[in-house]
Amino acid sequence: MRKLPVLVIASLFVAAAAVAQVPTCLVCVADPQIPPNLAARPHSGPDAAESVEEHTALANSLTALGFTQQVAHDPTTTTCDLYVTYPGSNYLGSAALATWVQAGHGVVQLSDWGPNFQANEYLEVASGAAQTVTVVDAAHPITAGVPASWSTFGFWTNDPTVPEDYIAWVTAADPNLAQISGHDRGLSARAEGAGRVVYVGWGVYGPAATANDLTILTNAVTWAGQCAVPVGLQTFAAE
Repeated sequence: MRKLPVLVIASLFVAAAAVAQVPTCLVCVADPQIPPNLAARPHSGPDAAESVEEHTALANSLTALGFTQQVAHDPTTTTCDLYVTYPGSNYLGSAALATWVQAGHGVVQLSDWGPNFQANEYLEVASGAAQTVTVVDAAHPITAGVPASWSTFGFWTNDPTVPEDYIAWVTAADPNLAQISGHDRGLSARAEGAGRVVYVGWGVYGPAATANDLTILTNAVTWAGQCAVPVGLQTFAAE
């Protein structure tokens, strides 16, 4: 058997050690309720309501995927790697988060509810109506492990008090990773200083989320947080 040079073997150990030192993400999930010291949330859309149901669905999915999480209205006061917002959440705007993100943290905005580092629009769709995701940039880490296209649902699918679903997309000239039902940038991501921001405009968590949706959620969290996939991550077969 051919022996590897000592220098090569040593470099392999160094590389392995470097990979092992990448920590898993500590995720700050936006608070589902308005803190007592705040008069109102930033969101002013027609669906502006607190949603414990949406928070619970997201928290359950993140837990099933192996992520460590905590609820936080202000992630800048925590040791979290990234901040995740969702429909019905109370969140900080981009101005309050800019320095924190640019210093190397991440934001994953699930729907039009969030700090809006990326300008976006939303569209009301029928509750339970199937939507189509079409991957545009298959080389990006967030789209790794999913097929070219699949059927999914909009967001607001986990709260029974909201009678319709929604889809959304980024309107700024940011990278177009995937379309949602023909709309470019239904999935978009870019750097923000040393940090990263991700926008997802359909449902990627909760009981209705497909294996492909959960893969997008996992990839979005690890890419934005610049951290490792959880050890023992629950994996799903592509559909």
